[in-house]
Amino acid sequence: MLSCVEVLLYPARFSDIGYGLVFGLLIGFAFYVLKVWGAGDAKLFIAVSAIVGIFSFFKFFYFTLLAGGLLALGYILAHASQRRKGHASILSHWLGAVKRDIPYGVAISAGMVALKIFS
Repeated sequence: MLSCVEVLLYPARFSDIGYGLVFGLLIGFAFYVLKVWGAGDAKLFIAVSAIVGIFSFFKFFYFTLLAGGLLALGYILAHASQRRKGHASILSHWLGAVKRDIPYGVAISAGMVALKIFS
């Protein structure tokens, strides 16, 4: 992650932010138009992509997709247990599985945390 001081001291890294922003805009806008994400999720992804930069962007995107898949799997399991029992389980209440939308902002944040842990 670049700080303001690093950008001022090393202006060559500023292009890293620019390309990360461009890739974030392309993917975030495409996912928003395809109704995969909401507008808030797309904006968060674009902002984090600019912070991450181009060199770590693809790792960040991989970790975000992985976290989103795990989150979706949790929602599927929560709905399956809810349907099987005929009422909401503790897991479904914890995941908020009463509504059908998956809050992908959680997965985007988890992708950023995983990038910082594993990089």
